[in-house]
This record gives sequence, structure tokens and C-alpha cells, in this order.
Amino acid sequence: MSDASGAGNIASVLHSWPGGSHAKNMVEIEEIRKRVKGALPDARVTIRDMVGDGDHLEMVVISPSFEGRTTLERHRLVYAPLKDLLGGALHALALRTLTPREEVGSGGS
Repeated sequence: MSDASGAGNIASVLHSWPGGSHAKNMVEIEEIRKRVKGALPDARVTIRDMVGDGDHLEMVVISPSFEGRTTLERHRLVYAPLKDLLGGALHALALRTLTPREEVGSGGS
């Protein structure tokens, strides 16, 4: 699952959630996906609600744009379009960033 660049590492960002309904949280998930796709149009973005409350999310981003980049650089590319949500609408995010080649090498998980 992990590779030499450390892309299999999970990074968590913890911030406060301002409150809101589960339906609102689902809109936030789609907003997150839209923003990441806007910054990385070639990316495949998968977001999963880890505990069913809408504020603990796991995101896997697979993009050729990550080729040759460190884990930190990859995460910065993903976090950049979300910076105004971090510390507000986004409570916890576990992030994995992979190239298509790394995805194949990890068995797609």
C-alpha cells in the first residue's frame, strides 16, 4: 500500500466543525470533490464518510500530476483549494495521494 515516496501515509488535519445537519455535510463532500477536481482536473477523487456523521472524511486522490512530487507537495496541491474550509466546515480529513502507477502497484486500494 505504501511506496518509496511515502504516498501511502495518512495525514490528518483536525479543526473545529461549526455544526449543521447531515444533509448539509453531504453538500460539503460534493463541494470538496468539486474544488479538488478544479485544482487537479486529471484527478480521480474518492471521498468517504468514515463514521457516518459527515465530519470525519477519508479522501483518496489519484492523479498523474503527483508524478515526481513528494507526499508533502501532493498534499499541498490538494489542500490549497480547501484552505477556507480547513478550520471551519472541515473537521477531520484523512488523505491519500497516489499516481495511477502507484494505485496499480498497491492493488487499487
